[in-house]
Amino acid sequence: MDKQLPGRPLPPGTIGLNPDQPGDAIVDAGFLAARLGMTEAELRDAMQAGRVTGRVERGEQGDAGRWRLVFRGQGRGLALLIEPDGRCYEQQTAGPRRTGTGRRRIGRPYAAMSGRSRMINTLRILLRSVLLQTARRNALVDDTGILHGLKPFLPDLESETLQRGLAILMEEDARADRPFLSALVFTRPGMKPWDGFVPTAARLRRFKGSEADHRAAAAFWKEQRRAAQDYYSPQPLG
Repeated sequence: MDKQLPGRPLPPGTIGLNPDQPGDAIVDAGFLAARLGMTEAELRDAMQAGRVTGRVERGEQGDAGRWRLVFRGQGRGLALLIEPDGRCYEQQTAGPRRTGTGRRRIGRPYAAMSGRSRMINTLRILLRSVLLQTARRNALVDDTGILHGLKPFLPDLESETLQRGLAILMEEDARADRPFLSALVFTRPGMKPWDGFVPTAARLRRFKGSEADHRAAAAFWKEQRRAAQDYYSPQPLG
């Protein structure tokens, strides 16, 4: 890695870190799309088609403990530096470097990242796109419908992974102090929040009641649905 100032600090919530493996961090889809000159929908399509590529670099020797995520697409590049203490910075991208004495760069292609990590990154982008469209219709969507709708893009997607993706969206929204977009997802039979919604909200300290208090949980979900639709749906002009 380059010996230079860290770069421009990233806004809170831009990167969701995996404490056990910072190189498997999750980058906010809106931020990445904007930096590459795309909409989130275009980014989703470009990722599926391989027009957006990326790599993870692990620092060694003087850079030990640092990670860098490098993305390229649309003729643009973006490098994100993760410091050992968790602080994150945006850097200008650099061209390929040969390994030199005392300085070694280790990278692995984005395609070589663990299958689950890559799936989760793709899933969260797809989920946010689907749920933003749902919010703009002032509607709700059931988890089974999402699962079936995303199967063409993620053939190995299962219910457990879908719930993990919905929880990640909640974590991102909590970091950015936004309403939970995942509140727009319900499960059948009947009409109740998807299984992980209330436990995740409790873990994120948004839901203060007891998870066993079904009436309080239902009231909280109703409140969160309204907040999400108010926040994410188009606002009338004038």
